[in-house]
Amino acid sequence: MLVLLASADPAATPAVLRRAAAVLDLPWDLGPAESAGLVLPNSELRFVHPLAASAVYTRASPGHRRTAHAALSRASDPAQADHRTWHAACAAPGPDEEIAAALEESAERARRRGDPGGAARLLTHAAAMTPDSSRRGTRALAAAEGHLSTNALDEAAGLIAVATTCRLENTEQARLARLRARALLALRSAPEAGALLLVHAAEQLAAVEVAPSSAMASAVQSAARQTYLEALSATALAGHVQGSGGAHAVAASARHHVVGRPVTPTDLLLDGLSTLFTDFPHHGVVAVRRALAPFAAETPRGDDATTQWLMLAPLAQQTFIHHLWDFPAWARLSSRATRLARVVGDLSILPVELMCSAGAHLHCGNVATAAALVAEADSISAATGTAPYTDAALIVAAWRGEEDHVLRLVDEGRDGGMLHGELSLRGVMGYASGVLYNGLSRYDLAMEATRDGFEHDEFNFTGWSLAEHIEAAARVGDRAAATGSLHQLAEHTRPADTAWAHGIQARCEALVAAGHQAEEKFQQARYDLSQAGIEIQVARTHLLYGEWLLQRPGRSIDAEDELRTAHRQFTAMHADAFAARAGRALTSSGLAVPSYNSGLVVTLTPQELQIAQRAARSLTSQAIAAELFLSVQTVEFHLQQAFAKLNVHDLLQLREIVPTSDDPRE
Repeated sequence: MLVLLASADPAATPAVLRRAAAVLDLPWDLGPAESAGLVLPNSELRFVHPLAASAVYTRASPGHRRTAHAALSRASDPAQADHRTWHAACAAPGPDEEIAAALEESAERARRRGDPGGAARLLTHAAAMTPDSSRRGTRALAAAEGHLSTNALDEAAGLIAVATTCRLENTEQARLARLRARALLALRSAPEAGALLLVHAAEQLAAVEVAPSSAMASAVQSAARQTYLEALSATALAGHVQGSGGAHAVAASARHHVVGRPVTPTDLLLDGLSTLFTDFPHHGVVAVRRALAPFAAETPRGDDATTQWLMLAPLAQQTFIHHLWDFPAWARLSSRATRLARVVGDLSILPVELMCSAGAHLHCGNVATAAALVAEADSISAATGTAPYTDAALIVAAWRGEEDHVLRLVDEGRDGGMLHGELSLRGVMGYASGVLYNGLSRYDLAMEATRDGFEHDEFNFTGWSLAEHIEAAARVGDRAAATGSLHQLAEHTRPADTAWAHGIQARCEALVAAGHQAEEKFQQARYDLSQAGIEIQVARTHLLYGEWLLQRPGRSIDAEDELRTAHRQFTAMHADAFAARAGRALTSSGLAVPSYNSGLVVTLTPQELQIAQRAARSLTSQAIAAELFLSVQTVEFHLQQAFAKLNVHDLLQLREIVPTSDDPRE
């Protein structure tokens, strides 16, 4: 019994174990345990190996285990209420509402401490200890939500199954349907089916009959709006707009079922996005711009509100990117969302936010930082056993000219996402392949890839793919194809009316224009994209303008200036394919290709850069290890490698070289 007490609580202090032994009237005699080789001599009940403790606990009968836990509960320090409650629960022979309620309180304390996984496990135990069917269902749903937040999908599925057998009110039935949908979407196997379940849950919530002016009515309507927004996010981010499970149908349902004037930022966001999907581009862009500003500026209060806000942030960012063409808003929102996701510690959301942030850093020209963020997202996906998000990884690899990497990711995408109907993955594959092949000057392949992208993606990458298609078509001399795509692009850029939209449109118009008009368009594009802060597209414009100038008599000096600028910028960004393309344009005209230092930071591996950035922000090795799911020894090894490669000797020197801000514009 002495060794069973120790095995039932390996973290217990000798004082607690002695008190528990006294509760059971056990003499404190460790001789037999030491002789049997179970515990270390003179160690106050320390096992020789963790497996020894596991063997003792496993071999004990259920009755003996309950006896040990009961003694430990009574012997626990009164200040450690959660510890005492846990042992009381393990000692209980069956359901007990008092213990279940105490476990629920312990779960809330764990959540406030920033331990969502611990909170979910406590709620799971609380549900199992609850005798009343209705309360058991409510606690099972809360536990499932907690497990989903840590990407523990099997545990979440088990608790959803438990809740299905319980007596639930209408609002809880809708919550159950919502959780089923979120679990299905987390598996990323059937986005349309998940969206349909969310719409069903939202319609259930909207139909709940409560007193119109009551607090309950407000809470139910708020839950319905949030659920509709999650459904819009699921369909739009998967690239599904049309059809019964598409964003258009979701938006129409929301406009029909949700009543009341929009007041909160979430209300405005649903109203704006519903208008965007049902009336694009005429009133949709104006409505969604008006809605996104308060959402982006909102300060959610509490972890639950923050998690709900974070679930919608990727859709808001995609809207800023692909419909409003508002780069400063995207950069601000991605930086803020990534910081909040780290604070909350929701591992189902953080990889998505990291990928969005990687895209913003890439457009600012911080390609190495973007690659490090992609690597971090991949490490979280690997640690939680979920499929990695490939969008940003594809785009970063394409801009770096890594053909083998891009082709591997495209093949994996075809085998995975496209089997599950993710049209947005087809869109990003088309766009990324277009960037890759335009960088490598293989314009026929770029045309083919981008056409496939914008013909199949119904929401996300259409505008970007059209811009790549226009460049490729102009380079192969297919003016008709370039002009046709230019007209389609204008449908996306003109309603946005931003510097980014104007710059991309002007550059594409320059590619099909002639003479003085083309030059004016290139210069306008260069100015607009500089104003927008999109450095990688500024470099691209220098390249295209320089290539155009090479074909003009007497403009070789101007062409050299543009091409050298492009080559220097792309080299510094580590966008190797485009740097090589600028170099080829220079050498084809007999001009020298300058040699530039691309910067020390790009010599670091993505993991070394991740660790160096955090060390430069004064995080300890232990904190870095916890954040990146690594051992302290691994962190310290990579930090030593980074110091050696960068030739620095302390953190002050490291901060001068390594970027530390989450904001891509800094």
